[in-house]
Amino acid sequence: VIGAIEIQEPAPYLRNNLVAWQNRFGHKKLSHRPILDARTDKSVRRSFEQWFFDFFKGSATDKEEFERFRKLAGNRYDLIAYLFFLKDWNRFMPIAPTTFDKALRLLEIDLVTARHCSWENYSRYNDGLLAVKQALRNVAGVADAQLIDAHSFCWMLVRLKLPAQPPVVIPLPEVLSGLQSITPKIQHATEDTEFDVVDEERFAQRDIERRCLGRLAQDIALKSERRRLREAGHPNPEDAVQAVWGQPGRGYDIKSCELDGTPRFIEVKAARQSGARLSFFLTQNEWKQSRALPNYCFYLVLNAQSNNPAVKVIDSADVPAECLTSLNYLAALKLSKTSD
Repeated sequence: VIGAIEIQEPAPYLRNNLVAWQNRFGHKKLSHRPILDARTDKSVRRSFEQWFFDFFKGSATDKEEFERFRKLAGNRYDLIAYLFFLKDWNRFMPIAPTTFDKALRLLEIDLVTARHCSWENYSRYNDGLLAVKQALRNVAGVADAQLIDAHSFCWMLVRLKLPAQPPVVIPLPEVLSGLQSITPKIQHATEDTEFDVVDEERFAQRDIERRCLGRLAQDIALKSERRRLREAGHPNPEDAVQAVWGQPGRGYDIKSCELDGTPRFIEVKAARQSGARLSFFLTQNEWKQSRALPNYCFYLVLNAQSNNPAVKVIDSADVPAECLTSLNYLAALKLSKTSD
């Protein structure tokens, strides 16, 4: 384990910069000092070696092993995170608390890791990096982004001189009423119809742009809903408004509430507006849940890519079935039995 920490290869020049192991400020400042000291204490050495074996080969939960190691080595966050990283780099990342706390603030992720070494804190840290990974895929178009790429992105983010950007004004949700249904006009293609030709690269780019717009709309709606509760006097809107868009089976993107605790279910849409006409797309599951769940609302985000977006709220009861037009169908066929 010490060898896996103290990596310093002169040719090619490779070193471990994930753990403060080099003796620059004295032995007591070394992150892996408890492991080094254990070499001369048979009992402590045995305890560490048993932990290493159980951690990499055993069946205890991650939480149990995390807290067990803290009792052995103290709150050396960089050391324990590095060992978890070695165990499974698809789930766990190293940490430099001061650096990553700066990155988390820039990304508006509500988490402080410095002097908060615990399993719950480390879990939230990895969840934050998972969200960054998804943003690299969905927003930046890095289709094969991994957790380590999110880690590197955060590391570089605090070292870049970012261009000045005008702040985005997050609006309060505005409830719409008095809506009227209209029947969308669908153009029927014929053999004589001229079609636009889109190559594969452009098609993929359009898909990335759509997902980017949708994710941006979700972020705006989330902040808008938290502002609504905050200005209404809710004591903790950050916890009360939960983003659940990573669980599409729910049929809504945000779970919120009213001041009396009544749940509010929110489906976010990057909507289009042309004059007085609003339009957006729904899946069958979203439509089904909008009929079944009480206090279900559609939050339509307009001008999501501007500095002054708008969030329009429509109660699901104001979206009747006659305003819907089917654009996609699921075709299911059963093969007849055939002889060999």
